[in-house]
Amino acid sequence: MTTEPRGEPGLDRCEARCDEEPAARPVPRRRYPSRLLFEGSREVLILHGGEEYRLRITRAGKLILTK
Repeated sequence: MTTEPRGEPGLDRCEARCDEEPAARPVPRRRYPSRLLFEGSREVLILHGGEEYRLRITRAGKLILTK
C-alpha cells in the first residue's frame, strides 16, 4: 500500500507547489530611539526628495512631522 503526501493526489510536495511564488523575505526595519535623533533638542530637520521636513516633539511628548 502506498501513501500519498498530503496535498494533491499523485504529486509530491515540490510538484504541488511549483507554480507558487517563493515567499519574499521581509526587510527588517531600522529602529532609532528618538533621543538619538533629537540629541537633547525638541526639533530636527529631515531632507527627503529635495524637500525639508521638520520633526518636533510637542509639550505633550507627541511627534509631529510638518513640511
